[in-house]
Amino acid sequence: MANTNPSGHDTWYHKLFTDYDFFDKEAAMNRYMQEFMRITNRMFKWEGLPDTIPERKLEEFLQRKGIVYFAKCRPLKSSDRPQDFAEEGLYVFFGGYGGGRDVYYEPTVANIANPAVPDLPVNLNIGEECCVCFNDSQKQGLIPMFQKYAKLLVENDISIYDAEINLRIQTLIQAADDRTKASAELYLQRIEEGHIGIISGKSLDPETALATKPFVTGGNSNALSQLIEMHQYLKASLLNELGLNANYNMKRERINSAESELNNDGLLPLVDDMLEMRKQAAERINAMFGTDITVEKASAWEFRQLAAEVDAMNPEGVEDEAPAENDQEEAPAEPDQEEAPAEEEKKEDDDDEGTEKTE
Repeated sequence: MANTNPSGHDTWYHKLFTDYDFFDKEAAMNRYMQEFMRITNRMFKWEGLPDTIPERKLEEFLQRKGIVYFAKCRPLKSSDRPQDFAEEGLYVFFGGYGGGRDVYYEPTVANIANPAVPDLPVNLNIGEECCVCFNDSQKQGLIPMFQKYAKLLVENDISIYDAEINLRIQTLIQAADDRTKASAELYLQRIEEGHIGIISGKSLDPETALATKPFVTGGNSNALSQLIEMHQYLKASLLNELGLNANYNMKRERINSAESELNNDGLLPLVDDMLEMRKQAAERINAMFGTDITVEKASAWEFRQLAAEVDAMNPEGVEDEAPAENDQEEAPAEPDQEEAPAEEEKKEDDDDEGTEKTE
């Protein structure tokens, strides 16, 4: 039943507080997919895009579909107002591709069906009427990768949830009759309230009296720890594939800096491939439509790029030598050489005075 506000009308705000169903795997996967898309939407920053192309939608189309097309057209302001056209400009679309193939088996025709652009031909010649941009060299997008990790994380979440519930059961209680069962339930309730209680039963026979058996063992708690480690490993693996350094070292002790940087070389290939596809597309778009569009890494990916460039300039990690004047320490002051002769002269004077008194 949908949540409603006091006036009786459904609102999106109240629907946010519905119970989280761990066993609704499809909904849980969609939530993970949206979380991943929020992370990757800021991977790249575009400069020089026309006002008709929002950067957020461009990245969303690329990462979801793997391929988009840039074309000039005059779309409707809304598909339900067929006479209200917007100004002509450069727009981005997703769609299929068809037609013949070129010498490298690449598509030559874009198939675009957008109800908001009735005047745009359904089939556009790539390189003449539109320009193509790939998310990556295989035109896959990020959805296949996200689906893999989302499914694994959802299954692991269910296992963690079940393990948490089972850890609440410290002891199994077996009652031989209803009276003993009711007494045991009252006993557990009083213990929860902070009181000491007893369980009454009418049988003294060990086979029919109340019986208890420990339930929680070391294996149960270890299983929960392993599931939590698996959750961390899956998320770290996804972030590593996306070019972010997330450590998933399973050591139960501290790790040194060398161990934390073992996977640095494997972080950049996918991001570099995605950036290269976007740069090539930007060059084609600028040449076809006279724009000045550029693209670079952004956010944490930009920081990783700068760090990689610094490491390349200084591969051995040798710091620049400090100025020589900073390395030289002031020499300790030499003792005053004139004091020693003065003390010897005073000693000779004292000896002379002692000789005169003796005489």
